[in-house]
Amino acid sequence: MLFNEPKLLKSPPRRDRAGDVVGFSALQRAEIAEIAVQQAVQFATARFSALQRAEIAEMRRRIR
Repeated sequence: MLFNEPKLLKSPPRRDRAGDVVGFSALQRAEIAEIAVQQAVQFATARFSALQRAEIAEMRRRIR
């Protein structure tokens, strides 16, 4: 995780024809991507049992 603090964007991100975010620095794009990944993981793990979530967390620790 890059930063623990949530970032509030003042305006919605602009996207190019490919759907990529434009108009942000590389650091801002990385933060946005990290937030999106965190949200996807939270959504996906919400459907698993406590045991399954613990196993997933252990696998993530081994990867890092």
